[in-house]
Amino acid sequence: MQRLLNHNENDANWEQKRGIYHTLGLHFNSTADEIEKNYNFLNNFYESHNENQKSIDLQKKIRLAYDQLKNIKEKEKYIHELKIRSYLCQHLEHYYMQYHELKMFPFFIFQVFHKKCKENVILEFNFVNQTITEINEGKQVQAFLFCAISSVLFGERENEFIFYLWDSGKIKPQNYKAKYTQQRDLIVQISLMAKYFYEETKPILRLQNPNFGENELRHLHSTYEHKQFTNKIYWRDRVMPPKRERKYKARRVSSLSSLFKNELVYIEIGVSQMLISKDEDFRNILHVIPLKKDYVQFITKNHQIHFCLSNEEVFKFQLEKDYDIEQFAHSLKRTMEMNPQQIKHLYDVMESDNSIKHGILVQDKSEFCLKLFDKINQCQNVIKKMTSKVEQLVQEEQSDVLDSKLWDKNQTITYSKLGNQKKQKQKNNIGIGYSMPSHYNNPYSSVSSNMN
Repeated sequence: MQRLLNHNENDANWEQKRGIYHTLGLHFNSTADEIEKNYNFLNNFYESHNENQKSIDLQKKIRLAYDQLKNIKEKEKYIHELKIRSYLCQHLEHYYMQYHELKMFPFFIFQVFHKKCKENVILEFNFVNQTITEINEGKQVQAFLFCAISSVLFGERENEFIFYLWDSGKIKPQNYKAKYTQQRDLIVQISLMAKYFYEETKPILRLQNPNFGENELRHLHSTYEHKQFTNKIYWRDRVMPPKRERKYKARRVSSLSSLFKNELVYIEIGVSQMLISKDEDFRNILHVIPLKKDYVQFITKNHQIHFCLSNEEVFKFQLEKDYDIEQFAHSLKRTMEMNPQQIKHLYDVMESDNSIKHGILVQDKSEFCLKLFDKINQCQNVIKKMTSKVEQLVQEEQSDVLDSKLWDKNQTITYSKLGNQKKQKQKNNIGIGYSMPSHYNNPYSSVSSNMN
């Protein structure tokens, strides 16, 4: 039997494949087209710059990350591992969310009491898919999207909170009871955060009204520009949750229900919570126990460990013989004495590679330059059209001016000719200093000669 279930070859390989989204410059909610686009760019970039061994190794990492993201099973397994690690280091105090510098992983889990079913259920918040899933005894009961949340309010009774959900055009309440007051406050705050997160990320229908100017349209949509809640989430796996330390195999020896007697379970202790699951992959989680001093107490006896919760729940487990009960108790005690600042220092921050950053920067700059070139070409086409129109107008104006000048000149010439003819006529009519033409026969000339 393996002594440590998590320290095996598969997990070692997983540690080598971690940070695949960061390697390709992607986010958890990146589409298949974005994955293909970033991979093609980075692969071509390093193929043309494979001058040293470092660039060759980076190209291998890029191909491994791409192969893992293209494989649906491998991708789902990777996301599931991130979810479990996020659950184990989840913050338990609601007032830590008020700090602007504090970021959280996009996966949360809580165990609460359902008032209608009168059973313990698990609520899983997934900010990548924007879903809330309710699980009972390792099986999914219901799931709803963030967009279905109308409001989340505190109940009248102790540790009670109410979800108001949209269902078929009607608002239906769902009552839950938290394990303790701080858990209730945290669940309400994360639920409201999920609602506002949907408001920030939902698609906006931008109507282009010609009656509004560009500045007025910008002012109308300025309320959606400030993304307050999206900045509080780690959307890339450059910052990883703390590593999973150890899984324990045990049997549940006693319970209020006889169904759980001698049931084989798997226990994993994190830095803030403890998970109990039916399977070693933790896909069927049965219980989520926050490791707080004022909520849980434990004692060890005869290779058994007894958990006593503040709500009078009791869990008894018997570890397998291969596990050390003292080491189990020591890890529990160490975790319960840890504060949130110490948890933050356990985050696994990947080394940022300058060449990958340079590649992504080159990609961003190349896309920006291509957009600029497109705009420049569009402007040049517009300039060509405008210059051709101006030249046409100038030519038309010049031709009109020439035509008017020629017309004016012809008019002056014709007017001068007409004026000369008119003057000539006037002179002929007056007869002063005017000699008659030779062919003109004066009828009075013969009479004057006869009289002489």
